[in-house]
Amino acid sequence: MLVVLWETSLQNKKALAMRGFIFRCNDKTESEVLEKSLLGEEMNYFGLINPISSDDVLFLYSTTKYTITGPLKPNSELKLNIEKSAWNGLFPTQIRYIKLKNTKTIEFRKIEKFIKIYLHDVYPYPVIEEKNLAKILNEFNNCAN
Repeated sequence: MLVVLWETSLQNKKALAMRGFIFRCNDKTESEVLEKSLLGEEMNYFGLINPISSDDVLFLYSTTKYTITGPLKPNSELKLNIEKSAWNGLFPTQIRYIKLKNTKTIEFRKIEKFIKIYLHDVYPYPVIEEKNLAKILNEFNNCAN
């Protein structure tokens, strides 16, 4: 029931406090992300993206495939070392997620125009600007599975 209500708020875009966050993976880390339903980032991201609420939207960006998966729903609090051994301890900023019925993977280029800030001129900034989150979600809704 909670997931259905959350998805409805995504579609209606009425969750005023809703924010979006992009986590990264690559070919070496993606399988563990999917297997454990766990997103992770480096320690220095913790202060940047904390807190993440249950109303926020998560995305997973593959730095090797140049795809982005979402929307994903937070299924825990953002914490350090939920699973300390995950990714050999390299990404201690962690949060669990659940996939939704409308979660899909699309080419990053389809939303790239809405990402205005990059880290090191390469990686999308992990916090999605509020004005662009609705546009990104709309793009996901318009893409076929």
